[in-house]
Amino acid sequence: MTTEGELRNASYIDMSNAYSAGGIVSTAPDLHLLNSALDEGKLLSGDTLAKLFAWDGQLPYRYGWNRASTGANRPMAFHHGGINGYTASYLKLLDQGTAVIVLSNVSTMLTSTLAGVIVNALEHEMC
Repeated sequence: MTTEGELRNASYIDMSNAYSAGGIVSTAPDLHLLNSALDEGKLLSGDTLAKLFAWDGQLPYRYGWNRASTGANRPMAFHHGGINGYTASYLKLLDQGTAVIVLSNVSTMLTSTLAGVIVNALEHEMC
């Protein structure tokens, strides 16, 4: 998006060099199915899932997921990514079985910021 608010195409990138950033094509409903499969133990066993999201406070990144705490000190796993023309954020609130998935094809949209706003709103709802 230009400073005047006009949409324009993202700059060209040779997708043969994009590695993992260009290797997955997905939609929000697809990611919801992935999240459900994780939560229901259909994709990974309970033990493997526990290892995936375990956090000892020292290694916040493992197996493609970052670990952190929300503003209300609740456990969260997340992954943000992007490439020319696209950004994505996938947050899992681990103690309440909630996921926040934000996808955008507008470069001025910081999906990580919007996902954080949504998480904060969800935490205020719970109080």
